[in-house]
Amino acid sequence: MDKIVSDSNLPYKLQRELKEGICTSHKVKEHLMAILDGMTKEQRVALKDSFLANDYDINVVANC
Repeated sequence: MDKIVSDSNLPYKLQRELKEGICTSHKVKEHLMAILDGMTKEQRVALKDSFLANDYDINVVANC
């Protein structure tokens, strides 16, 4: 996840929030959804493109 968020060139604070929302043992789907909802369309596209560039498929967010 470090490489994905780093490659996305999102602001550091947002990178940290995404990593915490996805990688921690106490992740809460609603918290991650709130982070994603707060992102601009451009930021979501940058994150999606970073996942794809790192050979990950994108699932529907609701299936997190």
